Amino acid sequence: MYEREKQRVIEGKIRMVPRMQKSYIERDAWTKLNVTPAKIMQQDQVLTELYAYINPDTGNPPDDAENVQHALDYLKACNLLYERGFLGNDRVTHMGSSVLADIRKGHTYFSSWLDAMYTGMWSN
Repeated sequence: MYEREKQRVIEGKIRMVPRMQKSYIERDAWTKLNVTPAKIMQQDQVLTELYAYINPDTGNPPDDAENVQHALDYLKACNLLYERGFLGNDRVTHMGSSVLADIRKGHTYFSSWLDAMYTGMWSN
């Protein structure tokens, strides 16, 4: 993705993930951890860039499209769970709120992933 961003700049095109141009480290105030890479990867711009990469206008997906799709699914689940869920700014005022629905969707992905890994371990 970084190489594609650099190529877009060289070609005079607009960046799809503008925060990738930053080279400094932002540390979380509470944990003192470098949170910028994780925050960038869960943002809508990254999800859009990855989707555009595996679904090009030419119709010919890249060789690594399947792996990128797995990464995209993972990052979408993280986005639902954290950005739109636990760390989101929307209030939870009832059990049918969008925040709780997003948390459920993100959790479902990780539960399914765990089930697939668990059953895969025993099927060999």
